[in-house]
Amino acid sequence: MRKLLFFILILFSCQAKDDFDKDFIQIDLSSAKESVNNLSDFFSSIEYVMLEDSDENPLVQPYKIVSFDSLIFVEDQELDNLLIYNRSGDFLFALKSSGSGPNEFNQIEDYQVSENSIIIKDNILMKFIEFDFSGNFVQESKHQLLSMNFAKGNSHEIHFFNNVIQNEPYNFLTISDSDSIYFSPIEKGFEGIVFVHQSGFTRNRKTSENFLSLPFSYDVFNFGSEGELKKRIRFNLNSLGLSDEERLLFENQSQEPSQSEFSLMIRSFYPVGENFFFNYTSNLQNSYLGLLDSNYSVSKIGKNLINDLDGVPLILVPWSYHEDGLILKLPSRRFASCVSKRSPVEEIKSNLASFVNAHHDELNSDRHVLVFLNR
Repeated sequence: MRKLLFFILILFSCQAKDDFDKDFIQIDLSSAKESVNNLSDFFSSIEYVMLEDSDENPLVQPYKIVSFDSLIFVEDQELDNLLIYNRSGDFLFALKSSGSGPNEFNQIEDYQVSENSIIIKDNILMKFIEFDFSGNFVQESKHQLLSMNFAKGNSHEIHFFNNVIQNEPYNFLTISDSDSIYFSPIEKGFEGIVFVHQSGFTRNRKTSENFLSLPFSYDVFNFGSEGELKKRIRFNLNSLGLSDEERLLFENQSQEPSQSEFSLMIRSFYPVGENFFFNYTSNLQNSYLGLLDSNYSVSKIGKNLINDLDGVPLILVPWSYHEDGLILKLPSRRFASCVSKRSPVEEIKSNLASFVNAHHDELNSDRHVLVFLNR
């Protein structure tokens, strides 16, 4: 079921603020300490996981994926179900879009996982609905915001509107017990140009901070544990960067950028341990992966990394993250094709052999493989 956009007047008064740049951080990628070529420069091992599938609980179009302790949560964007697996990929249970009544949801606009809590945002029924980790209904509450992504804390909410104007032309709204504030004006010309995040807000569990990369920009927003905006992080992509005007002209298909290679945005930003991974891609289908330390200094950047851990030619465009690294997502047929093209390596640092042996008959069917890259 496709995600739907609606427009509604928000029924409470909010402030709008433009000046949130006092903690602005500029990151120059040319300051990277290392330029690396191998996957082992970032990770020590790989774990392949096949997600169990069945006629009763099919996984048609996996979208947002959350790894939380020993569980894997996968949204099916086609069926609007949320499927829960263990770390081995065994199916445990599903939260299914079953209707419009009490304790039910119709559509998953976004969802959040925290300690023993699963919160689904339904923009058709205009409500949040919460379940525990056993799939039991906990509570539900109405909402009046048609945001595409959200992050909820004990006493605050953060909402992201993804260039869609509601009653104020801003991308973010924070709601707390004492205040509601809009900020980050939608850039002129980008109104209604939507890029849907497969991860939404990404959370550092240790600090309870949230991060979100702004589509069609090189900016990442960092929110504190109380929902306050702490930092606005801007990446300088140097020769790959475009101005707002150039990006807009390209998006409207009216003008190609002058340089031969360029990147439109920071695609993902993930807090992993004390560090941060970021990814951006270019029009020439090059994929760049970078690592920041805890002080937001650039440690290393790699381009089209070679998999020297087990030789499977993986394209490094992260889909999600876990407590010790990143997660890639591949259809099983594509994974099988990659395995057939693998290069020999001196020492295999993955579960590739046992994985292929265990799932040999499933690889050429319509299944889904998660690739856990471990630090």
